[in-house]
Amino acid sequence: MLNLEIKKNQEEGSLSYFVSTRKISIWPSLEALIQINFSDKWILNILENKIVDTILTFIWKNDTIYNSFSVILKQINKELLKVSGEFDLNKLNIFLWIIENDKLYFSALWSYQSYLVKWDKIENITEWAKQEWIEFSYVLSWELASKNQIFLSNVDLLSYLTKDDLIEISNLSKNTEKLETINNFLIRDISDKSFDIVVLESGATSQIKETKFEKYSKYIWYVKNMIESEKTKKIVENLKENEKIVKLKWIFKIQIEKILEITRKNKKLRVGLFTSWILVSILLLYLIISGIIFKNWQWWDVPEVYKNKLIEAKQIIESTKWDVWNKEAFDKNIKKAEDIIFEVRDKQFFLTDINKMLGDISTLKKQVNWIESIELKQEHKQYSFKNTNFNLNWIFENTRNLYFIWKESIIWPFVEWVDPKEYKYSDWEETVSATINGDWYIFILTKSNRILSFYKGNFKYETVEWQKTWEPALKIRNFNWNLYTLATDWKQIYKHKPLVNWFTNKAEFWDSKDFKQKIIDIYIDWWIYTLKDDLTLDKIILWVKPEKRSIIINWLPDNYTVIDNSKTELIWNINLNYLYILLNNKIWIFEPDSRAFKDVKSIRYVWQIEPSNTRINSIYVPKDWTIYIWDNSAIYKINFEVSNGKVITR
Repeated sequence: MLNLEIKKNQEEGSLSYFVSTRKISIWPSLEALIQINFSDKWILNILENKIVDTILTFIWKNDTIYNSFSVILKQINKELLKVSGEFDLNKLNIFLWIIENDKLYFSALWSYQSYLVKWDKIENITEWAKQEWIEFSYVLSWELASKNQIFLSNVDLLSYLTKDDLIEISNLSKNTEKLETINNFLIRDISDKSFDIVVLESGATSQIKETKFEKYSKYIWYVKNMIESEKTKKIVENLKENEKIVKLKWIFKIQIEKILEITRKNKKLRVGLFTSWILVSILLLYLIISGIIFKNWQWWDVPEVYKNKLIEAKQIIESTKWDVWNKEAFDKNIKKAEDIIFEVRDKQFFLTDINKMLGDISTLKKQVNWIESIELKQEHKQYSFKNTNFNLNWIFENTRNLYFIWKESIIWPFVEWVDPKEYKYSDWEETVSATINGDWYIFILTKSNRILSFYKGNFKYETVEWQKTWEPALKIRNFNWNLYTLATDWKQIYKHKPLVNWFTNKAEFWDSKDFKQKIIDIYIDWWIYTLKDDLTLDKIILWVKPEKRSIIINWLPDNYTVIDNSKTELIWNINLNYLYILLNNKIWIFEPDSRAFKDVKSIRYVWQIEPSNTRINSIYVPKDWTIYIWDNSAIYKINFEVSNGKVITR
């Protein structure tokens, strides 16, 4: 990984230009750097936040960095075009880096110079990247060789230093010294604008030598684990059952009895044995106490350095409680505390204290990521099923009556305090997916690639033109009586139009090769909204040739990623003011940028609702402020409201 260091000039005063430099850790071995230079600090901050959101939204693990960077620049160009319609962005300077291991990808807007120092040579690597208009055009890449260095600033460094100066500075041992030296050169001549300096260096970091205590600890814990291992216990058990050992125990017992008989007759021998017994008892007591200390030696035989480290981590956690609304500071401090805690935990010290501290960190992370933990209680329960051996997949509602779509049947209607009726599928059919239309017809895609419709207690097989069964599919959706199915390759959607007695044959919307990510869920309302396996959201406009437009997701927390194999589902319709995603046993809530459904271009993360005592199998949102949750045994109903950007459950 490349070593990156930033020096911010702190001089205040009458400034004509402002600069902001920001480093973003995206995931291990990948980070980005943004430097913006502009005359209006307010616009600078707005653009910086937009660029950060764009990078985090469009950087994809399943794609090359070059491709992702190209998409990012395209999205940033769109944002710049919007802002330029209201403000004069003439001579706006932006420099973007994305660093992957030892490889650097970059692009520049307007006039930027970035200098690569290779031993005694200097090269301006941004000569072909800069653009003197408000649009990024080029993505350049560079792989840094060992000890190569890149110097970047919003001011041209070689206008204030000579090449010999820069080469001499690059030979200093520490990056902080290099930056401080350059800063001293610049402050003599620059007074009307702020400047930041960045150095990027390739070189292996030095390894910290293992201390004697660390080696000693390893040996102790090796012996301890060996003693407590199952293999050692098995050997001891075998020894207990060994005939020779049993015989020795019997001989030893007889000899002890003879010695006791002799000591009854010999007073001096009795006193000697009593004294020996006391000494042996003291020795055994010492060994027992030593064993207890060995087992719980954390506060007895630990160097002061580890005690102090844990105290430092506790102090960081306490101070971080005041940074929950400053996410950048929070992440930095929590990462520092976790590094210290994990270092101590690796030595197996203070495990009880460490578990408590990690619990405190988890609580703080939930607070900073806006997660509302709730406990589903008896008062939330709407219905408990007598038979819990079923697989409930979907919940629908019609005039306050609930439909429960099970694996092999439909339960309808559910009315409180009244046992619902079960309608079983014929021919041993099983549900794969289900949808409901505006006239309250339920369509069920079955495992045998057939579609059942259900209306007022009656089932009917829906047929497709020129086919015995429907095409294999993963999901079914309905809009305006048209049926849509998601193909088994996760990359194509088929449309079937209704005719008098059947539906038309499948019609493809696009070439599946154009889709790199899998579509895991869809919503259709004239246009198609797709949730992909990288959790990005697209709107596909169905013109003569379908056009895909990405919906930007803003303010995303770090845990917006698939971390388990639980159900992921998109819940959205024109009657809802919010968009909901079921992900990782949490209900994610997003607010679209427009109440007009067709005009939505971005959504903003609002909150997460996380049941702390159950596993979610399915949810249904009939209207804003109400969510039904199924957890294998019961249906729960929770109400919530959004107040000052915070979700409050009731």
